[in-house]
Amino acid sequence: MFQRYEAIGRIVKDPVPIANGRGIDVRIAINRNYQKDGEWVEETTYVTFTFWRPEDLQRIQEKVHKGDLLFLEGRLKNLEATLQDGTKRMELVVNGTSFKILPTKGRSAEGAPAAAPAAADSYSGLGTWPGDDPNALGDGVDEPVPF
Repeated sequence: MFQRYEAIGRIVKDPVPIANGRGIDVRIAINRNYQKDGEWVEETTYVTFTFWRPEDLQRIQEKVHKGDLLFLEGRLKNLEATLQDGTKRMELVVNGTSFKILPTKGRSAEGAPAAAPAAADSYSGLGTWPGDDPNALGDGVDEPVPF
C-alpha cells in the first residue's frame, strides 16, 4: 500500500526544533472558502509536519519563515499516549518527507524581494516535485495568514 499526504499552506510561526534538535515542526494554515446559505465562509485547518532528516532540519532553519507559502508532503501516523491522569489520547501526525518553498507576489522562493520571476526552491528525498511551474498553482495573489 502507498499513502501520502500533500498540502499547500502558509507557515503560521517560525519552525520549532524538537527532540533536542533532532527534529523540527513546521505548522501551516490551510484556508478553504465556500458558500453556505449564500454567504462566503472561510474555514482554516492547521497542520503540523515534523521533519527528521538532518538535511531537512538545516534547510528549514535557514530558509523557512512565518508567512512563507509551502508545498509539503508526508506520511500520516497515529500516535497514542497515556496522560498523567490516566486518559488515553490519540493524535494524527504528519512525518514530513519533502517540501517546496513557493514564490509569492513580491518575494522569491528564497524569501528575498523578487526582482524577476523566481523558480521555486525545493528539496525532496524522493526526487524533484513534478510541474515546477509556480504559475500553475494559482493566480499569484497573496492570501492573508490567519491569526
